[in-house]
Amino acid sequence: MDDYLSKPFVTDCLSAVLPRWLPHAGTAEASWPLHSPRSDSTIAEQPLDRRALDAIRELPDGSGVLLLRKLIRAFLGDAPRRLAAMRAAVDAGDAGGLRDGAHRMKSSSATVGADRLAALCSELELLARSGSVEGAGALLTKTEAELPRVLVALRQQRQRQGRRSPSR
Repeated sequence: MDDYLSKPFVTDCLSAVLPRWLPHAGTAEASWPLHSPRSDSTIAEQPLDRRALDAIRELPDGSGVLLLRKLIRAFLGDAPRRLAAMRAAVDAGDAGGLRDGAHRMKSSSATVGADRLAALCSELELLARSGSVEGAGALLTKTEAELPRVLVALRQQRQRQGRRSPSR
């Protein structure tokens, strides 16, 4: 590995690293979608930052559409199980299990642009790092309410994407 990004990475950091490693085709750098972080009020309104999905979809080498399909499929399959495992960890008083589950969910949520869900998981991870699950129940309930919004939005993205190009 020749470079490093800490997880969850943000588009600005990825945009700084990619030009060092991608071929410098005349317009590749200019077309990379740079944006500033969204405000908390914007995050609360929408379950997904569509710009994060667009950044993946529009990767300069043309592999973005297939990669996005795989990411969405993986998230739709894994996220409900991960959240159930986090609930089980809280119910069992297992701070380590909650920490690990929240970390994984935070990273995958950030990757698909589920900023609010990633922020909630980040809070759960930090709480669990203290070695206790005290106070995690209410935060996990918010997380459980946010996940269905994200799943619906990702299914809609998958349907729109399927209409744009033939499935593989």
